[in-house]
Amino acid sequence: MKKTHQVPLALVLLVVLSACSESHYSAPMAPTAPTAVFGPSAPAPPNGPGSGTIAIRGLSPAPGTTLTVQSDCPAFFPGYPLQTCTDKWHGTFEVTIDREMTYAQLIVSFFDGQTKCGFGFAVLDVVPAGRPVSFSIHRVVVVKDDSPAQPCRLPVTTNRIEAELWSDSSTWTNTLIQLFEGGYTFSEP
Repeated sequence: MKKTHQVPLALVLLVVLSACSESHYSAPMAPTAPTAVFGPSAPAPPNGPGSGTIAIRGLSPAPGTTLTVQSDCPAFFPGYPLQTCTDKWHGTFEVTIDREMTYAQLIVSFFDGQTKCGFGFAVLDVVPAGRPVSFSIHRVVVVKDDSPAQPCRLPVTTNRIEAELWSDSSTWTNTLIQLFEGGYTFSEP
């Protein structure tokens, strides 16, 4: 008696169909790029009030000094009229905040009581979270009695310096303010 081997019909059909589906000509294929693995995205920074500190790192000349103002200072922005200012003053302020702030503006104002008599400012594109950053201001614009803002009659002695950090392009919703005692006398030549 002869022994016959029977191959299941499904296996034969699988081999035949897979052979028929392949082409005799194969086009060269480029190596495939590795697929990117994406992890969870970083959470969006929180909106709301931020917190931090502002400290004076240097003022030159020292508070209590008389600063002579001039009426022909160039404006901070092109196209604006000349301003009354003193460019003999320089202040360095160190800011540390709890989360990143973009387009941060530090405005330093000089007050006689409740009247703002002068200000200077500096802008940084980014203040990172948790790392001290310095703002340098090189001039004080003096608000005189012919200015549209609250007037100060010269000479005037200021008694308070106020540093204000804010941004209108950030997730912060508050302004960080630090008050310092002391000031300067602004006087015309």
